[in-house]
Amino acid sequence: MLKADLPMQQDRALRAMYRQHFEVVQSFVHKNQGNDQDAEDIFQDGLVVIYNNIREDDFLLQSSLKTYVYSICRNIWLNRLRKLSREVEVTDEHENIEIPDDQMKAIVKGERSEIIVQLIQKMGTECRQILQFFYFERLRMKRISELMGISSEQVAKNKKSRCMKKLRTMAEEDTVFKDFFSR
Repeated sequence: MLKADLPMQQDRALRAMYRQHFEVVQSFVHKNQGNDQDAEDIFQDGLVVIYNNIREDDFLLQSSLKTYVYSICRNIWLNRLRKLSREVEVTDEHENIEIPDDQMKAIVKGERSEIIVQLIQKMGTECRQILQFFYFERLRMKRISELMGISSEQVAKNKKSRCMKKLRTMAEEDTVFKDFFSR
Protein backbone atom coordinates (compact mmCIF):
# COMPACT_ATOMS: atom_id res chain seq x y z
CA MET A 1 0.00 0.00 0.00
CA LEU A 2 2.97 2.34 0.43
CA LYS A 3 3.72 1.99 -3.27
CA ALA A 4 0.23 3.24 -4.07
CA ASP A 5 -0.03 6.75 -5.44
CA LEU A 6 -3.14 7.51 -3.41
CA PRO A 7 -2.30 9.44 -0.23
CA MET A 8 -5.20 7.84 1.67
CA GLN A 9 -3.82 4.34 1.03
CA GLN A 10 -0.32 5.43 1.99
CA ASP A 11 -1.64 7.05 5.15
CA ARG A 12 -3.53 3.87 6.10
CA ALA A 13 -0.42 1.77 5.53
CA LEU A 14 1.74 4.08 7.65
CA ARG A 15 -0.80 4.08 10.48
CA ALA A 16 -0.96 0.27 10.39
CA MET A 17 2.84 0.07 10.52
CA TYR A 18 2.84 2.40 13.51
CA ARG A 19 0.23 0.34 15.37
CA GLN A 20 1.95 -2.96 14.61
CA HIS A 21 5.62 -2.10 14.97
CA PHE A 22 6.17 1.00 17.11
CA GLU A 23 6.25 -0.79 20.48
CA VAL A 24 9.20 -3.03 19.59
CA VAL A 25 11.19 0.00 18.41
CA GLN A 26 10.16 1.98 21.49
CA SER A 27 11.28 -0.89 23.73
CA PHE A 28 14.66 -1.06 22.01
CA VAL A 29 15.22 2.71 22.27
CA HIS A 30 14.21 2.74 25.96
CA LYS A 31 16.61 -0.10 26.75
CA ASN A 32 19.40 1.79 25.04
CA GLN A 33 19.39 5.20 26.76
CA GLY A 34 16.46 6.71 24.88
CA ASN A 35 13.08 8.10 25.87
CA ASP A 36 9.62 8.23 24.29
CA GLN A 37 10.47 11.28 22.16
CA ASP A 38 13.61 9.57 20.87
CA ALA A 39 11.58 6.47 20.00
CA GLU A 40 9.00 8.54 18.10
CA ASP A 41 11.71 10.43 16.21
CA ILE A 42 13.57 7.23 15.32
CA PHE A 43 10.40 5.50 14.21
CA GLN A 44 9.40 8.43 11.99
CA ASP A 45 12.89 8.60 10.50
CA GLY A 46 12.67 4.86 9.91
CA LEU A 47 9.32 5.22 8.16
CA VAL A 48 10.84 7.81 5.82
CA VAL A 49 13.68 5.42 4.95
CA ILE A 50 11.24 2.54 4.48
CA TYR A 51 8.91 4.66 2.35
CA ASN A 52 11.79 5.73 0.09
CA ASN A 53 13.12 2.17 -0.20
CA ILE A 54 9.71 0.67 -0.97
CA ARG A 55 9.10 3.23 -3.71
CA GLU A 56 12.24 2.03 -5.53
CA ASP A 57 11.42 -0.16 -8.54
CA ASP A 58 13.94 -2.84 -7.58
CA PHE A 59 12.81 -3.14 -3.94
CA LEU A 60 12.00 -6.66 -2.79
CA LEU A 61 11.13 -7.35 0.86
CA GLN A 62 12.79 -10.64 1.79
CA SER A 63 12.15 -10.64 5.52
CA SER A 64 9.10 -9.92 7.57
CA LEU A 65 8.00 -6.30 7.66
CA LYS A 66 8.53 -6.36 11.44
CA THR A 67 12.16 -7.41 10.96
CA TYR A 68 12.70 -4.78 8.30
CA VAL A 69 11.18 -1.95 10.36
CA TYR A 70 13.05 -3.00 13.49
CA SER A 71 16.39 -3.30 11.68
CA ILE A 72 16.16 0.11 10.07
CA CYS A 73 15.07 1.83 13.29
CA ARG A 74 17.72 -0.02 15.30
CA ASN A 75 20.46 1.12 12.91
CA ILE A 76 19.18 4.70 12.91
CA TRP A 77 19.21 4.78 16.73
CA LEU A 78 22.70 3.27 16.92
CA ASN A 79 23.95 5.82 14.38
CA ARG A 80 22.35 8.61 16.39
CA LEU A 81 24.02 7.38 19.57
CA ARG A 82 27.32 7.18 17.73
CA LYS A 83 26.79 10.71 16.43
CA LEU A 84 26.12 11.96 19.95
CA SER A 85 29.30 10.16 21.03
CA ARG A 86 27.50 8.20 23.68
CA GLU A 87 29.30 5.05 24.71
CA VAL A 88 26.52 2.52 24.93
CA GLU A 89 26.32 -1.15 25.65
CA VAL A 90 23.46 -2.16 23.39
CA THR A 91 20.67 -4.25 24.84
CA ASP A 92 19.02 -6.09 21.99
CA GLU A 93 16.37 -8.75 22.54
CA HIS A 94 16.13 -9.33 18.81
CA GLU A 95 19.77 -10.11 18.02
CA ASN A 96 18.86 -13.43 16.46
CA ILE A 97 16.88 -11.81 13.66
CA GLU A 98 18.60 -12.81 10.46
CA ILE A 99 18.53 -10.33 7.62
CA PRO A 100 19.34 -11.44 4.06
CA ASP A 101 22.32 -9.70 2.42
CA ASP A 102 20.26 -7.82 -0.14
CA GLN A 103 17.87 -6.71 2.61
CA MET A 104 20.86 -5.43 4.59
CA LYS A 105 22.04 -3.57 1.49
CA ALA A 106 18.62 -1.90 1.30
CA ILE A 107 18.85 -0.93 4.98
CA VAL A 108 22.32 0.54 4.49
CA LYS A 109 21.09 2.36 1.37
CA GLY A 110 18.24 3.80 3.45
CA GLU A 111 20.64 4.93 6.16
CA ARG A 112 22.85 6.58 3.58
CA SER A 113 19.79 8.32 2.18
CA GLU A 114 18.91 9.58 5.65
CA ILE A 115 22.41 11.02 6.17
CA ILE A 116 22.31 12.69 2.76
CA VAL A 117 18.84 14.11 3.45
CA GLN A 118 20.15 15.57 6.72
CA LEU A 119 22.98 17.26 4.83
CA ILE A 120 20.57 18.59 2.20
CA GLN A 121 18.39 20.04 4.98
CA LYS A 122 21.37 22.17 6.05
CA MET A 123 21.62 23.75 2.59
CA GLY A 124 19.98 26.94 1.42
CA THR A 125 16.38 26.86 0.18
CA GLU A 126 17.20 26.98 -3.52
CA CYS A 127 19.71 24.12 -3.41
CA ARG A 128 17.45 22.09 -1.16
CA GLN A 129 14.54 22.49 -3.59
CA ILE A 130 16.57 21.74 -6.71
CA LEU A 131 18.08 18.58 -5.22
CA GLN A 132 14.76 17.43 -3.82
CA PHE A 133 12.99 17.94 -7.14
CA PHE A 134 15.73 16.22 -9.11
CA TYR A 135 16.71 13.29 -6.87
CA PHE A 136 13.65 12.56 -4.77
CA GLU A 137 10.80 13.62 -7.01
CA ARG A 138 12.75 12.72 -10.16
CA LEU A 139 11.66 15.76 -12.12
CA ARG A 140 13.41 16.76 -15.32
CA MET A 141 15.51 19.92 -15.31
CA LYS A 142 13.09 21.66 -17.67
CA ARG A 143 10.24 21.12 -15.19
CA ILE A 144 12.43 22.20 -12.26
CA SER A 145 13.32 25.45 -14.03
CA GLU A 146 9.59 26.09 -14.63
CA LEU A 147 8.61 25.34 -11.02
CA MET A 148 11.36 27.47 -9.55
CA GLY A 149 11.12 30.34 -12.00
CA ILE A 150 14.65 29.78 -13.30
CA SER A 151 15.23 31.39 -16.71
CA SER A 152 16.30 28.25 -18.58
CA GLU A 153 16.95 24.55 -18.28
CA GLN A 154 20.71 25.17 -18.65
CA VAL A 155 20.75 27.68 -15.80
CA ALA A 156 18.91 25.11 -13.64
CA LYS A 157 21.52 22.45 -14.57
CA ASN A 158 24.33 24.82 -13.62
CA LYS A 159 22.68 25.58 -10.27
CA LYS A 160 22.18 21.85 -9.61
CA SER A 161 25.84 21.25 -10.38
CA ARG A 162 26.92 23.96 -7.91
CA CYS A 163 24.55 22.55 -5.29
CA MET A 164 25.99 19.06 -5.75
CA LYS A 165 29.51 20.43 -5.38
CA LYS A 166 28.44 22.17 -2.16
CA LEU A 167 26.81 18.94 -0.92
CA ARG A 168 30.00 16.96 -1.61
CA THR A 169 32.04 19.52 0.33
CA MET A 170 29.60 19.36 3.24
CA ALA A 171 29.73 15.54 3.18
CA GLU A 172 33.55 15.55 3.23
CA GLU A 173 33.48 17.78 6.32
CA ASP A 174 30.68 15.92 8.15
CA THR A 175 31.97 13.45 10.76
CA VAL A 176 28.83 11.25 10.71
CA PHE A 177 28.99 10.98 6.94
CA LYS A 178 32.69 10.12 6.97
CA ASP A 179 32.20 7.60 9.79
CA PHE A 180 29.32 5.86 8.04
CA PHE A 181 31.01 5.62 4.65
CA SER A 182 34.32 4.45 6.09
CA ARG A 183 32.76 1.23 7.44
